[in-house]
Amino acid sequence: MTDKGNGHPNSAMDQAVADCFGALLGAIHTSADEWRTRATEALQARDDARAEECLAGIQRITEMAGEVETLYHNWENRWPALLLPSTPVPSPGSQPKGHASKLRAHLNNKVVEYPYAAETFARTIEAIGIERVARLGKALSGIALVGTSKATDYQQQFAIGKFYVCTHSNTPAKKRLLEEIAAELAVPLRVEIIPQ
Repeated sequence: MTDKGNGHPNSAMDQAVADCFGALLGAIHTSADEWRTRATEALQARDDARAEECLAGIQRITEMAGEVETLYHNWENRWPALLLPSTPVPSPGSQPKGHASKLRAHLNNKVVEYPYAAETFARTIEAIGIERVARLGKALSGIALVGTSKATDYQQQFAIGKFYVCTHSNTPAKKRLLEEIAAELAVPLRVEIIPQ
């Protein structure tokens, strides 16, 4: 598989692996949010045993997120170096793909920023209004940008409630798509690409 973006044969796979890590971390963070909600409800109901169980669950999830982040950084720093002993040369007219980058979105005095571009992309769509974005009917990588069913093939998706946001694109494409959505919905949005 060759990606024309930077001329090395594994760049599409590198992005796919990065997207998988982003989706996994997004799911872990979503799970942690759900446990926090349960813990709050248990505390309000004065169910100390349930609250303690929820807090222990949050601790386990937090540890798991740290392990996944460590694994991702180890993969990012070591695995491509094993595959590519020399620096790839970008093809003429292409934008070179450096190290992973992330997104920062500014929306109505709110900053949306997560460790991975995929999660920031999905959470920005959530902040804009996931149902409003779904009604635009946009597609990405051949599937609905916002859908209610999980894709069964290669595309990466980020779960938000009952919705699945397709994140299978590079960071500049995510930025362009967010800007396009904001323009169509007349939402004040500024998106930055932050190098890591």
